[in-house]
Amino acid sequence: MNNPRKTWQILNSFTGKAPKTTEILDIVINDNLITDSKEISTYFNNHFSTIAEDIVSEIPETEFSFRSYLSEPCNTSFNLPSIVGETLIDCVKNLQNKKTIDNLGLCTSFIKSVIYEITVPLVHIYNLSFQTSIIPHQFKVSRTVPVFKGGTREDRSNMNFYRPIGLLPVFSKIMEKLVCSSLTGHLENNNLLYTHQYGFRKNHSTVHPMIHFLNQVAIATNNDEFSLAILCDLQKCFDVLDREILLSKLEHYGIHGAALNWFKEYFKGRRQYTIVNGELSNSAQSSLGVIQGSILGPILSSIYLNDMANCTSLLVYLFADDSKCFKSDKNLANLIRTVNLEFHKLCIWMRANRLKLHPDKTKFMIFCNKHKKIDLELCKIVLNNNDQMVGDSVNNDLISPVLCINSLDEPFVRFLGLILDPHLTFKAHVTPLVKKLSQGLYNLRRVKHLLPERAKRALYFSLINSHIYYALPAYGSADPFVLKPIITKQKRAIRLVTNSQYNAHTDPLFKRCGILKFSDLLEFTRLDFVHSLSHHILPSSFSNIWIRKDTLNLRNMLDYNIPFARLKFSERLPLHTFPRTWNNFEDHDIKCIFEKKKFRFLLKTYFFNRLPDEVSCNNPFCRQCNLMV
Repeated sequence: MNNPRKTWQILNSFTGKAPKTTEILDIVINDNLITDSKEISTYFNNHFSTIAEDIVSEIPETEFSFRSYLSEPCNTSFNLPSIVGETLIDCVKNLQNKKTIDNLGLCTSFIKSVIYEITVPLVHIYNLSFQTSIIPHQFKVSRTVPVFKGGTREDRSNMNFYRPIGLLPVFSKIMEKLVCSSLTGHLENNNLLYTHQYGFRKNHSTVHPMIHFLNQVAIATNNDEFSLAILCDLQKCFDVLDREILLSKLEHYGIHGAALNWFKEYFKGRRQYTIVNGELSNSAQSSLGVIQGSILGPILSSIYLNDMANCTSLLVYLFADDSKCFKSDKNLANLIRTVNLEFHKLCIWMRANRLKLHPDKTKFMIFCNKHKKIDLELCKIVLNNNDQMVGDSVNNDLISPVLCINSLDEPFVRFLGLILDPHLTFKAHVTPLVKKLSQGLYNLRRVKHLLPERAKRALYFSLINSHIYYALPAYGSADPFVLKPIITKQKRAIRLVTNSQYNAHTDPLFKRCGILKFSDLLEFTRLDFVHSLSHHILPSSFSNIWIRKDTLNLRNMLDYNIPFARLKFSERLPLHTFPRTWNNFEDHDIKCIFEKKKFRFLLKTYFFNRLPDEVSCNNPFCRQCNLMV
């Protein structure tokens, strides 16, 4: 069990799970089937290097400049780091242990093993690069691997279903990590990043925009308002970013002089080649985008999209390139009218920044309690590809084309992996979740008598717990009867892990295996969230959501005011359940602990101590207890 890779190879062999393969057998080009690996790699490389230009060429021009949406420029200048040996060694140690070979024949694991021997020359090379704004051309060559995004067997032959992941030289990754650390510090210390940007930031996660969104729906419901969310999908966002615009925005945020010249050099003359089934294509260049798979790519894309919220009064939530817009109003007609106007402003911002929304994947949904009626004729959000709204005219000619999207034709939308329905019952999320748990149970059942309990426990966390845990603070707001199938599946899983009877009492089994049962896991995630809030670990956007009680009682000094809930619909959402769970938690000493690891450990211990070692069953018809007697 000391080798995780080998361990999972053995576990997968027991469960019958086939190893993932990156082999591409064929692709279809103009109705012609291509099977030669060399040709396939060439077609992929041409596709990846030209797709961005094709998308940008379809974006209409606009008279608005991207500069008009920028806020006040940063007065603090960013300086590239001055590297010392200790800094470099710490940076390399924090890299993942990967054995993927780069274009120089090196891998991260090898560099980590010899870093002490090569520290001095590397420090000299990196400092020289930062001082002269020159990057070795060997650092600018990336190897691109097509990664299948998912779909049917037929989709595997379609290049549009593949994502280009760039494998950079190890020395380039180290240099990017050093720059990224300094750049992130500059942005955070000067409060330059948009408040609701949750992607690739310390102490930020996908759960945070989910909780914010559910809180906004709860507030709107308490005010007897409709809520409307637009879930935007940008076409090939990482690939189409305009580098000239990006450099201008970097300068706006305080990257000047030698630092700006270094970033210009970073983009200049970059080349990529694609590898398919071991066959390499010829190299190609692209004048757009940042490299997917690079360390600087995510933070640069965040900077590029940072001013999106400045173009509209809609509340915008961002996670990297994933954007969601929110608005509420008591009058549905006014809400639709306002959102159309604001969405039009957002479309203009997109054009000014040379970005394009995906018309088939951009959705909207109206959220309200079950008793509110929605006029279907009003529910039309206009995705306009031109500079005027529908009905506006220029020289008496109506602007076209326009695509109307009605989300009510589809009963759910996806929000960062959380599946939402109009009444937030979360049935649309729980149903596929239960199917995934059933697949995990099937694999556990296959190895029930083959593996020791320790190995099956590891499988449980991979096949069962990982699916239950993701977005639990959000979908845990569902009614108990919706969540009941998850509880049933989890109990079946723990019986399989421990080789217990199908009807065995599970509380002692959870305690024995050190696994939180669902109700305790849900309470744990809520308490953990509020603990982070109490100790200012959460993003600053949560600072004014919940207010501490004004009390002189020392035992209640950490408690929060619970907002008023007009309906049960809003009462079960995080705005109300989180502070209520925290206030009702009885162990004051645990709530006062500052250190996060210690808090989580003691909280889990508290839940396990509540579970009995043996069940005292009072049910005379319990078959399990009667068998034991």
